[in-house]
Amino acid sequence: MPRFDSRQKARGFTLLEVMVALTITGLALGALLSVVAGSKRLAFSAQQALAHSVAVRSLINSAQLRDERGELILDLGNRDLQLVDNAELDIPERQTQASTQALRGYRVVEDGEVLVSGTYWVELDLPE
Repeated sequence: MPRFDSRQKARGFTLLEVMVALTITGLALGALLSVVAGSKRLAFSAQQALAHSVAVRSLINSAQLRDERGELILDLGNRDLQLVDNAELDIPERQTQASTQALRGYRVVEDGEVLVSGTYWVELDLPE
């Protein structure tokens, strides 16, 4: 059986080394968890922005699909966004024949602020 000499050091880690290793591991895990939490917040914000843009896009599609004859009625049920259909456009001085197609405008409004505005063509019963 081997005997240990008093000058020979014991093998293993000291309590101080274990505490330093645990501290470094704790700091690394804390940094990793904060990065994960930040990415979850970013993903949630991106999802909200995407849902808002989809709602705006659906209103734009609604405005472009409506016609003057009232054959298409859509109720999207969105209370925050408002669609102002048939928005006033400056009527240009006509230099061509009257047409059964006319240009109409729309605006998507949220809290009194215009988010999007545009135009679309409609088919009329009588030439304008």
